[in-house]
Amino acid sequence: MARYQVKSVKVTFNNVQYAVPQAPSAQPQSSDPTDVTCLEDTAKQFIKGALLNNDTFDIVVQGVNEAPVVNTVGELSIEAVYCNGSADVTKTVTVGDCILQNAQPPNPEAGGDRAANWTLTFQPGAVTAQAGA
Repeated sequence: MARYQVKSVKVTFNNVQYAVPQAPSAQPQSSDPTDVTCLEDTAKQFIKGALLNNDTFDIVVQGVNEAPVVNTVGELSIEAVYCNGSADVTKTVTVGDCILQNAQPPNPEAGGDRAANWTLTFQPGAVTAQAGA
């Protein structure tokens, strides 16, 4: 078992809390480096990206018969409780303009556990610019 671990995660979307067997513990982000290679260069050169991307992410939820309506926009909150082996630390991430992009219904197997897991894909709608970016 890992010494530093996620003990629990709570997900709330539009004031509805979901039971989650699988969810990210924070909002994933990325930035594409800008290619500044010139014709006289013999190797590609890059500088840090000018734009920050809030990447899409999936949350697996249980306890619902129907997923929320696709294209619903609302606040999504992820509250993760971390443990370092001796103390718990709670970290909450709030995504203000989050769009429910996709909702996949459960796909049970005859010989499987038949869990009623919905997979919800979210696209954060806005991102705050980084200082000095």
